[in-house]
Amino acid sequence: MWMTRRFDRVAVRLALLLAVALFPIGLIAVLQSRHIAETVDERSEEALLALTAEAAGSEIALVREGFGALDAMTLAMPRFLQDRAACSAYFRSYVAESDVYSFAGYTDRDGKLVCANSGVGRDMSKAISYLSQKEDPQAPRDNERQRAGLADLCCCLVAASDAGWGI
Repeated sequence: MWMTRRFDRVAVRLALLLAVALFPIGLIAVLQSRHIAETVDERSEEALLALTAEAAGSEIALVREGFGALDAMTLAMPRFLQDRAACSAYFRSYVAESDVYSFAGYTDRDGKLVCANSGVGRDMSKAISYLSQKEDPQAPRDNERQRAGLADLCCCLVAASDAGWGI
């Protein structure tokens, strides 16, 4: 009985009416705040990705240039396989003219360095670049090599960058 008297007051009724009326507006505000927070997170992530891509632009260009040079060298290899001295001279001149690369070479199927700007005869069979090529000979850059019948050849370039050494 005392409960019904409490709810009979005008102030209590008005408070309950306002609570019920304002609940949808509060719910909309919470949902909008959540949506804005998600949008801000997405934009922050996109901005970070853009900054990362911009910062890595020179390294990406170096890798692309390296793939182009490797494709050209690999296609030239059949001509040099008969004359290994000419092959090594070719690699020496390429490295000498380049301000980026410090090594260029060709390994046979067994991982022996057949011709290079330096270190001819060295065993490269434990090198990461050789092992990855041997493990996955269908690498994305192999289309040109297969058309020329060079799928078993492995050429490599080593470039010095600000981040360290890379192949």
